[in-house]
Formats: sequence, C-alpha cells, structure tokens
Amino acid sequence: MRVTKGGGTSPPGRRIAVTSAFNEALNRLDNASKKSAHTAVMELLTTPDSAGLNFEQLSGRAKKNGWSSSRAGRDVRIILGVHHDLYCLAWVDHHDAAYRWAESNVFRVHEGCAQIYVDPNIVLDAAPTPDPSHLRSATPRGRGAGDTPGTADRGPAGSGPPAEASPPFAACDDRYLLDLGVPPEWIGPVRALPSTNELEALIGKLPDPVWERLVDLAGGKAPSLPAQRELGLDPLEAPDARRTMVELASEADVDRLFNMQWEAWELFLHPEQRDSVEADHEGPCLIRGAAGTGKTVVAVHRAARLAREAETGRVLLTCYSSTLSGELGRRLRRLLSAEEDRETRARVDIVNVDRLLHKLGRELFELGEQAVTTEETQRALLAAAASRIGRTDGEEFLWEEWTGVVDFWGVDSDEAYRQASREGRKIPLPAVERARLWPIFAEVIANLRDQGRYTWAGLARVVTARLKEATDRRYAHVVVDEAQDLSPAQLAFLRALVAPGKNDLTLVADPGQQIFKRSFSWIAAGIDVRGRSVRLHWSYRNARTIAEIGAAIRGGSSEEDEARPIGARIAGRVSFRGTASAEDEAELVGKWITRLGERGVSPGEIAIFARTKNYLQRVGAAAAGRVEVPVFELRQRGGTSSGDGIAIGTMHNAKGLERRAVAVIGCSAGFVPLTRVLDRMSDPGERELALQRERNLLYVAATRAREYLLVTWVGEPSPFLPADRVRPPQPPS
Repeated sequence: MRVTKGGGTSPPGRRIAVTSAFNEALNRLDNASKKSAHTAVMELLTTPDSAGLNFEQLSGRAKKNGWSSSRAGRDVRIILGVHHDLYCLAWVDHHDAAYRWAESNVFRVHEGCAQIYVDPNIVLDAAPTPDPSHLRSATPRGRGAGDTPGTADRGPAGSGPPAEASPPFAACDDRYLLDLGVPPEWIGPVRALPSTNELEALIGKLPDPVWERLVDLAGGKAPSLPAQRELGLDPLEAPDARRTMVELASEADVDRLFNMQWEAWELFLHPEQRDSVEADHEGPCLIRGAAGTGKTVVAVHRAARLAREAETGRVLLTCYSSTLSGELGRRLRRLLSAEEDRETRARVDIVNVDRLLHKLGRELFELGEQAVTTEETQRALLAAAASRIGRTDGEEFLWEEWTGVVDFWGVDSDEAYRQASREGRKIPLPAVERARLWPIFAEVIANLRDQGRYTWAGLARVVTARLKEATDRRYAHVVVDEAQDLSPAQLAFLRALVAPGKNDLTLVADPGQQIFKRSFSWIAAGIDVRGRSVRLHWSYRNARTIAEIGAAIRGGSSEEDEARPIGARIAGRVSFRGTASAEDEAELVGKWITRLGERGVSPGEIAIFARTKNYLQRVGAAAAGRVEVPVFELRQRGGTSSGDGIAIGTMHNAKGLERRAVAVIGCSAGFVPLTRVLDRMSDPGERELALQRERNLLYVAATRAREYLLVTWVGEPSPFLPADRVRPPQPPS
C-alpha cells in the first residue's frame, strides 16, 4: 500500500518500501547519520541511477540472504532487499554493523509475501539448546524436485498436533508449514523443536505472524491460513507484509519518515487490529483486549476510517477522561496530518463525555456552568433529608445507595427502587427497608429538580431524552475508547447521539482497567453487542517481563489476562525498590532517570505516576528536579507530549497512554490501596469493588511501560505487589 498521494512519486518501474525495523534502526542513529540517510533515500526514490548511491549487491552470506546496499555518506549503509521493481529498505546503520545485520537476516518473497527473518543457521550456531546437530538432522520432507507436498503426516487437520506430541510440529508436513508462512529454511528446525518451550527462543527470529500461528498450533488451536499464499500477488499487499512494510509513495513520505513525523502505530497494524478497524457491523460492536493490545490505536484508526467514508456526517471520538481525550486528539492529528486529510480531520469531534454533555446541556436547556452538582452538595442534601425524616443511617451507607443504585440507574419512584438492580451491594435491603429509605432519595431528587440542577447521570438522562425526540441525530458514527469506565446513563447518551445503522457505535474496552465506575452488562445500558464482539489477543506494547508483572498485579487469571506479548523480543528491565523515606525514594527515582539518559532514553519517553497528586509533586516532581529535568503534568496538557519533559500524573491520568519508561512511585501499604477510600465504605460489596478499582489503578499505571518499569515504595509495600519482587528497603543507588 502507498502511504500518501502526490507530492512527487518514485520513477516508473521503481517502488520503495520501508520496514518497521528500518524505522527503529533509524531512530538509533545520530543526527548527522540520519541526515546522510535522508539524502540517500531521497536519491533512491527520485534519481535511482545516481552514482553517489553506490548501489550494489552484497557478497558472501549477505548476498545469499538476498541483500543489496546503498551508501549514505562515508560510514552509513542502507541495507535493502530487491524483488523485481520492489526495493525494500530493511536496515540502516554504520558500515560494519549494517553488514553484520545483513549476514544474520534474510529477505525473501515467500509464496507471494515479502518476508524478513533471521537466518536459521545463525540461530543454530548460537544456541546450545536444542542440540544443533539434532535440529539440522531434520531436513525438509516432501519438497524435493518434482515432489508433491504430502498431507498424510501433517497431523490432525484443523486441530493442531496432539497435546502429547513431542516434538510438537513433527507431524506437520512441509506444505502445511509453508502455508502457515514458515520460510523453507526454517521447516527442518521448526519441525525438530523438542518442545513448545523452545518457541520462546524464536521470538523475533521468525516473522511475527508465523511465530503466532505456531504458538496457536502448539496450543491445540487451528491457526488461520493466511490468504496471501498465492503466487503473483503484490508482495507488499499480502496481509503479513502489510504488518511490517509500507510503500513510500512520495518525497513528502521520505521527509516525514526522517523527521520522525511517523510513529510505528500509524503504519504497522497487527492483522487482528486491522480487521477490527476495517470490519463492518450492523449495529453496535465491542472491541476488547488487555493492556498493550492496541485498543486506543484501533479506536483512532477506526475513527479515521469512518470519517473518510462519512461524506457528510460527522464522527465522534470520545472517552471518559479529559487526559485521554487529549491523547486521542494528538494521535488523530498525527494520523490525518497530510494535506489531503484536512477535510477528514474536520469531520471528527474529539471530546470527553462529560464535556460534551455539558455543552449539549447549555445548548438544549440553556444550563449554566453550575448546573451539575458536586459530590459535596449531594452529600449535604442526603444528610438534610435523612435528618428531617428522622433516619439515622450512616452517611456513607446513604451515599453508596444513592451513587450505586438510585442515581446510577435513574430510579425515580418507590416501585422502581424496590425492583432496582443491587449488583455489587452485598448488604441485604428488604423491600420494607427500601420503602422507609425512599422518602430520603425522593426529597433529594425533588430538591435538585426544583433548583434546576443535575448529577452527571441525571444530566445524561435528560439530554438523552431530548436527543431521542429529534428527527436527526448528531453523528453518523461514534467511537468510544475505555468504554468500561462509563455509566449506563453515559452510554445511553452516546447511543442517542447516533442513529441505528451500519457501524453506528464502536465500544473499545478492557474490564481489567475499570477505575471510574462499577461493572454492569452492556445490554443493561441498552446496548446489544451480541454477535458483534471481538477480542484483541496480542500485546505489542509491553516487554514480556512487564506484561507478567501486570498480570501478577491484577491478581488471578482471566481470559483478558491471556494477551500474549509480541514485544517479548524487547528485554524489559523491571526494578522493584523499597526505601526508608520519601527523600530516599526521590533520590532513587532521580538516579533511575539519569541511568535512562545514559541508555539513550530521552525525558520525553519517560512518565512518573503516583496514586495522589500530592505525592506526585512531593516525590515525582522532586526526583526530576534533582537531576534538572523538566516535567509537565498530564492533566494540564491533556496527555500530549511536551518535547523533552517527563510526563507526570496520577494513576487515573495514565489511562490510554504509554511511554518507553515508567516509574510508579509511592506503592506503599496505605497508599495503594488508598486507605481513606476503603475506610469510608460501609457496604462489604462496595469495599470489594473499591479494592478492585485500586488494584486496577496500579495495573494500568505499570502497564504503560514498554521497556523500563520502576516500582518504588516507602516502608511496607502495597499488598498488590508480587511477593517475589518485594525486598527490604535499600539505600538509593
């Protein structure tokens, strides 16, 4: 696929593509080397016969692996694979390092699909286990000259090899493995793997889609055969190739690539992410997945795709928090930054749900800024009503009943209260007791109505009712990120913004990251996603160690915990450190920031999260100040990047964000979970829900990290931290 239209295209008969690996290698070069590479790629695109390129096919093993090179200045070389008119830029590095890479990696077009993978001979020479001679003894079968691929020994078709099979792929014939995308050189080593444990060592060595299919097969799940395995197809249009390769169609594309105006998520989507973006549904759909599976990426790409197709209608991209809405806006602007996307950008509104509710409240009802009541006001009204009626129920009990049942579900009569759902409320409340309590809630509802004031849920209900009366809806499509944090009233409001129809409402969610609201079923909120729910299985953000920490923090296991980290090829660095004082903690975090800088991690790639804003300032900001690194608060900047500054925010602000390195500070008993939140819960059910939300907060904060994670505490550590990671407090180092 081509990235852009116009802007000066490559000469006829010459197509230039870039890989995600090239993009990563480019980011590691110094500025002078990047400038040289920029000039070389531009020449390759526009004047491919330029003598200065010194374009040549390599020799020896690099030649056998399918590589050519192009000079980019005195010491920088671009490694590229050539297939007919396709020139695939795969790596860029200094001379010796570039050639070493070419000797270790292979470029092939395998049955219609361009692939890059590690030379299996390199792997076998380097690995003591499994025994190299054992692996090499298993040569490909059934693929000699004139042979017809066999099928009798491929194993149980559609079900994978039996669980007791060892090696796990011994029963798979050549044709089947080739159909899965396994390169011919890898068939023998793959078939000879002694056990599924050895699959871990192949991460990043086989093409990612191939490795994932082998994981499924080894687990007894029938992998889908890729549709690209037909000779004659464009090698860049094959689904596997689209995941890691993209064509540079113009000089503007080259400029964007070298000016770091592209991020990997803009160009390289996992097939299941792409399928979720491009799928069509008659009615609401749900896209779910654990942290790191790219839900926000899917939400942004899907909003962009629907906006391109909505010739006249508008698209709403929304979420619960203002911080995340700022990040959504930043990403959409990047994705639609080309000049030809100007009209598409203009058709998308990005605003969080409460801000949009307030806007429509002013528009439809001429409501003032103070129309929505605060928690303090609602508590005062409850207390006053209880006093007049002579009830002595505890303040927290009444508040939990109001927020968890009455206002949450829009209860408006004693009969409705008797029948209302009490999910999560473990204190029994017989019908006669509800009848005695109802006058308190009825008085609060009446007081709010007489004052012309609303709770957020109440405002959502009246706005929803008015929207349903209108003949025209506000939007053609609505896309909701982090939908698990919305209330039934908010979801009903979003449902009313868009007319029922094709791709009307897209919900993107992960119940394991629920931190703002209580759980309930989608259908209870009036949204039926049955038959239109898909799950993202693969986590591309977190290194495996960080993904494992996240699962341990969340506690137990569930379907959502099973996201498998593609990013496992990244050697994640995780550190858990306890200290004796907050001052020591700040010093420890400051030294961590310094070490990150020495490893090439810029401040703009770092974030610090804490449970409370006060602790964030007292320790997080102080740590950055000690090493003279600027910071910016996520809440104030709406989640957007701030150049060289470290992002700091509460754990609530972490939703939907990611950074290369993350420090989660103040993870002490009493802070995580926050004691004052739990102590005010009188209902055991409410306390249990609050405890799970606190656990989810820590999970969300920790899983923002791609490569580096630091978790710190003072004194006694949080009970949510994995026991095997906790050590006695140590001096800062």
